[in-house]
Parts: sequence; structure tokens; C-alpha cells
Amino acid sequence: VSGTSTAPYNADFDGDEMNVHVPQTPEGIMETKELVALEHNIISPRYGAPIIALKEDNLAGAFLLSFHDTKIHVEQAMYYFQICNIDNPPKPDIDGKYYSGRLIFSCLLPKDINLTYNNKLSGMLQHIDENSPAYKQLKKDSVVIIENGILKSGILDKTGLGEGTARIVQEIFDRHGAKAVMEFYNKLNKITSDIVSRTGVSVGLRDYEPPKGIDAFKEKQQDEFFKRTRTVEKNYKDGKLEKV
Repeated sequence: VSGTSTAPYNADFDGDEMNVHVPQTPEGIMETKELVALEHNIISPRYGAPIIALKEDNLAGAFLLSFHDTKIHVEQAMYYFQICNIDNPPKPDIDGKYYSGRLIFSCLLPKDINLTYNNKLSGMLQHIDENSPAYKQLKKDSVVIIENGILKSGILDKTGLGEGTARIVQEIFDRHGAKAVMEFYNKLNKITSDIVSRTGVSVGLRDYEPPKGIDAFKEKQQDEFFKRTRTVEKNYKDGKLEKV
């Protein structure tokens, strides 16, 4: 089962088990096709946004693919075009023998998609010195711009492709329907899985360290909570507790 399709089943990969049911009656077959099928559950009725979305490795792969300096050799790119059934790929846009990751991603989008939005990198800008060399590039990468199906700038993350937001997926769904979204996912998952396999994604111990000041913040919150609790207890004992 693809990780993209697990959310409607409230499933994950920590040992979950799924049962297979084969509908027998015409009514059961019709309900399965029209109600249970994944293509009819892309948008969650809970919050009106895509619930079938990229997760884990596929989301990391999309992130890596959309880096401003990601370049993929023409042979590898042709492999992607082949497995995605793209018959007329564009010409390489870097030195005649490399494709940018953004151009490869653009080949998966319908040509009438136009979007501009801020991704999660925009929240990091306030923590970076404006005079830092990284600030200018990060600011540019924090704004995703898609014009006529071409990813012009920005890095892809949960905002554009993740559960509950998926701005790009929502736009495809609104304009072309569920089948176009499923086709987009099928192609993108093949590429992002390969990208992660070739590149690799790792984390260090520092990635799991809590931010500085978190211990002091927790102690402060606990002290305020216990102070309010003691006040309520005292008012109760003194008969001063207000009736609700």
C-alpha cells in the first residue's frame, strides 16, 4: 500500500494490518467503486482539503527535487520520463546535459496551473540575519511560484503537497478532478522514491534536541498552572468559589 493512500484508512506503518474484502452483490460492488475508491476520498469532508497526500520519503523526495541547485543528468531524467509515460520531454535546461529538478516536476503538472504561495521556509526568515548570504536565497525559495504549469521558484514541502494543505493538489483537483490527481501522484511518487534512494536522507542527534529555553518555559507554565490551582482550591475552602 502506498504511503500516500494510508490517511483515509487512519493507517500508518507501525504494524497496522488491513483486511481485504471482496464485494459480492451489485450493490456492494457499486458502493466500493463510488464510495470506497481512493479517487473519491482525496478531499476530506472533515476540513475540505486533500487528505490523500505525500508522506515521509515521498515528501522528502519532492523537497530535494525542487532545490534551486538540483540538477539531474539527462540519462536519469529520461528514465523518469519513461516510467511516467512522458512522450515529448523538454530539452535539458542546464548545460545541455542536465535537467533542473523543477523542470522535471513541471512535466507532471497540467499546463493551466497557476499558483503563488509561501511555504514553511518563510517562517524561518525571521530567525536569520538579513545580511546573511543564505537569507536572499532562502527568501526566494520560500515563495512557490507556478506559472502555466511551470515551477518557476520555491521549494516543495507539506504546504504544497502534504496532508491538510496540499495547495498544488487542491488546484489540480479543482480544475481537472480526481483522476488527474491520482495520475499526478502515481508519477510523482515514482520519481520522489528514486530521488530519495539515490540521494539519501539522514538526521543527526542535534535534530532531536529541544530548542534552548524550553525547560525554563515548561517550568514557568507549570508554576502558573499550580498557582491557579491553589487559588481555586483556597477559594473553594473559603466558600468564595463562583458558581458556574
